[in-house]
Amino acid sequence: MREHLIFKALVALQDTRSRSSEAIVQPSWTLRFCLAYLYTQSFGSRDPFEYFWAAMQDGHPTTTDGGSYLRHLNLGRAINSIIYGLGFNDTPQTEECLSRPRCGRAVHDFWEEVQRQLDDGRPMPERRFRRD
Repeated sequence: MREHLIFKALVALQDTRSRSSEAIVQPSWTLRFCLAYLYTQSFGSRDPFEYFWAAMQDGHPTTTDGGSYLRHLNLGRAINSIIYGLGFNDTPQTEECLSRPRCGRAVHDFWEEVQRQLDDGRPMPERRFRRD
């Protein structure tokens, strides 16, 4: 259950990131809940969560296209930091699963990639995510 909730909350953040390339994303209770839940599951600081919340609303007034691009990049950086705080690293495989959550076995494939990282001994935060 915990793994599924973490996956769903990360999917919501990834969806927000995708929408951010079109326009500023308005704050919602749903996003606030996702960020709060992920923070309770993380071992990192609050900074990436606060950065995500601010970056999704940042207008970047220089140009419309440039602002959308910067907002999208900043949200990606925040998601990477949030995932790192959960105890593993963002990879192309995890990003693919989060971008297409309804395709096939996205949840299973996501956690298989996390387990692969743990088994390979990749550099991770001090406290690792543990799969039961």
